[in-house]
Amino acid sequence: MKTDAHRTHCNKVVDGILALGQPEDFYGHCEAILKLFEAVPRRYRADVFWELDSRYGFYRRYNDWHPYLRRVRNHPEWGKKLFALWS
Repeated sequence: MKTDAHRTHCNKVVDGILALGQPEDFYGHCEAILKLFEAVPRRYRADVFWELDSRYGFYRRYNDWHPYLRRVRNHPEWGKKLFALWS
């Protein structure tokens, strides 16, 4: 992790995803997860995503939130919207 600020934003995204609970359908949390990343200052977004996507094991309860992040990333529409947040 680059800085304490990066870690803080990572933890906020993780906490936000965990607070969503179970979605109604497979892609139910995509929009909410995008909003969590929109709340991260733009200069941190790419690093926060990379950290959570690649080093998820360093964050609490990763089995509960990481699959939802991957669903957003892998979806043809939501994934493009996610990556556009820092492109």
